[in-house]
Amino acid sequence: ENNFAGADAETFDFDRSYPFLIKTVVPINLRGIIVASMLASLMSSLASVFNSSATLFSMNIWKEWYPDSSESSLVWVGRGTVVVV
Repeated sequence: ENNFAGADAETFDFDRSYPFLIKTVVPINLRGIIVASMLASLMSSLASVFNSSATLFSMNIWKEWYPDSSESSLVWVGRGTVVVV
């Protein structure tokens, strides 16, 4: 049984369904808010990736190579890691 009325699952473009829904259903005044919320969630995800990668590198790699590193030098290494990533 096909749950997609008028479309085959093999040929249906699922990547275009959300923009189509926003374009046809949501009022024009709310579209900006939806786009802003999507960008905010993207920025939050990127900040999490940057923070995690900086912590992993500075604590698990740098601290093993240089065990006498101070906390302030680890902070600077983490900041540099964010720039590189």
